Amino acid sequence: MLENIVAGIFALITWLLAAWLVAGLSRRVLGSRIGWGRTVLMALILLAAVAPVITWLGPTTGVFDYDGPRVEPGVAVVTMVLALAWMFGIGIAFLVVSEVVVPTGSVPGPLEALRGWRQRWRTAGRMRQLGAIAVRNGLGGFLRGRTPDQPASRVAAALTRSLEQAGVTFVKVGQLASTRPDLIGPDFAGALSVLQARVAPEPWPRVREVLTASIGGPDGSAAEAAFASIEPEPLAAASVAQVHAARLTDGREVVIKIQRPAARRQVENDLEVLHQLTGWLERNTTWGRELGVRALGDGFARSLNEELDYRIEQANMTAIRAKLPSDSVIRIPRVHPELSGGAVLVMDRIDGVPIGAAREQLAKWSPQRRAELASALLHEVLRQVLVEGTFHADLHPGNIVLSPDGTAGLLDFGSVGRLDRGSRQALAMLLAAVERGDAIGATDTLIDLLGRPPGLDERALERDLGETIARLGAGSVDGLFADLFALLRRHRYRVPTQIAAAFRALMTLEGTLRLIDPGFEMITAARAQAPALTGELGGPAAVRETLEQQLLGMLPALQRLPRRVDKITEQLADGRFTARVSVLAQPEDRRFLTGLVHQLVLGILAAALTIASVVLITTPGGPALAPGIGALPLLGYAVLFVAFVLGLRVLVIIFRHGAD
Repeated sequence: MLENIVAGIFALITWLLAAWLVAGLSRRVLGSRIGWGRTVLMALILLAAVAPVITWLGPTTGVFDYDGPRVEPGVAVVTMVLALAWMFGIGIAFLVVSEVVVPTGSVPGPLEALRGWRQRWRTAGRMRQLGAIAVRNGLGGFLRGRTPDQPASRVAAALTRSLEQAGVTFVKVGQLASTRPDLIGPDFAGALSVLQARVAPEPWPRVREVLTASIGGPDGSAAEAAFASIEPEPLAAASVAQVHAARLTDGREVVIKIQRPAARRQVENDLEVLHQLTGWLERNTTWGRELGVRALGDGFARSLNEELDYRIEQANMTAIRAKLPSDSVIRIPRVHPELSGGAVLVMDRIDGVPIGAAREQLAKWSPQRRAELASALLHEVLRQVLVEGTFHADLHPGNIVLSPDGTAGLLDFGSVGRLDRGSRQALAMLLAAVERGDAIGATDTLIDLLGRPPGLDERALERDLGETIARLGAGSVDGLFADLFALLRRHRYRVPTQIAAAFRALMTLEGTLRLIDPGFEMITAARAQAPALTGELGGPAAVRETLEQQLLGMLPALQRLPRRVDKITEQLADGRFTARVSVLAQPEDRRFLTGLVHQLVLGILAAALTIASVVLITTPGGPALAPGIGALPLLGYAVLFVAFVLGLRVLVIIFRHGAD
């Protein structure tokens, strides 16, 4: 009994080892790292089929029967080895087919599937829930790939309701999408801009745990030592955070922005759902492909993840505050980095009320004072965008606080845009061209700023810009931003994220400035202020700084230039000057050409061997190794096997490069 068990275990180990060797040989022959799971499975099936196939093939071909060999042993061995080789060839052919249908890595392996089944179950359930919400709000046709004939405003309203019902993550995504009217259109941007997450404040004990974990001290001693008092009732509660008033031990009034305990996990789960949903929409709907919803959703996910890390907001506030002029009426609270972290942000408190709730206070001001504050706020934003390059990108009325002393405080720096020097200069040149009424210059600058989309009609773009500039010159500024984004969409422009953030900042600011001064014309004021700011960008100090930077970058080359010129003139004088040009200097080019030649040679060789094998198999006569077994057909089948394997290898290379 024990001997049988040991023999069985030994046989099993031998079988598994043989399967592993066959699997490794298959991957080696195909020259591709096909998944081990499917390769080993093929090898196990192949080994299990060897005995039945040989048992059937021997009597069928007459090589042997149940009484023993009927031909010479050498002929029998060669015939059976060739049969085993063809079994191996058929096995790796099934591997190639499986790799074409389901490429390695496109679906999770067994262990990964076992580990992630709960997450996928939750994701599938959430997807069904979102689909039901969309259907309930009349958006089911869009999920089926159709584009129902409905007004854009009606579809936008249905989308807004759906996102609001889907929860805080999708509300945030909708709010971010509303900042890209160049992609989704003004109707959708306007509808999504009013999205608000209706959430109740988190109980103080749970929020206090986040504060304690961020500052340190398991018993809360660090938080107790840092703050003299903290108000349990929040000043404000949003979808992912809430703000509490506090006082430091030195008496300074501060506010603490604390992330909700489950906010990050909830957002991460929903962003995974968003990633799969946008991928499905792009694969299965025409409008999803045209809009590029996968890339759009991934961009929103990155922005949302940044908003969840308050260290980024802290860096944004510090950078913009450092560049704020000392005499500005704009204030930015000072951050306390020693008390802040990824989920907690502590900053000085700015007394006052949000602009959206300051109607009574503003009503007591004179029209001149209101216009001065609106002008100062616009000037600061334009200075941030055009001169500094780092700007607050979400100045809605709730993010600007009006203090009793008449100053305005900027809050919530989770959304900040950054423009490099080249983009700022191009934007300044665009504004200057608009101011001059130069449609040609505006067209050239717009192409320099945003690039050239495929199939751009420059003359049509120039005409459309000319009409917009003419309307602006006539004093008509209503709907200017909407018309501008419609123009960009009409000419297939996809505005870079940071440029779109600059436009978004100005669009959002326009409504805020109208609350401060209902008669304030932002475009008119911007045209008056922009020349001074663009002059500052192109003034002597800025030009000198640019030249200094360029010279510092060119200094090593300038130092070597005289020696190189002297060397060239010396070689010219001696007749030794030569020029070496390497066509394939880059390793990538050499690898590409080598692979192409390799693929071509394999293809030609496989075709030649196939023709040779057919000739050998169909040629009559020739020596006979046994009755019914000719030497030429046997050799032909062997050559055909080699051609078959080479052809499979070529197919694997083609499909692999196609996937890349």
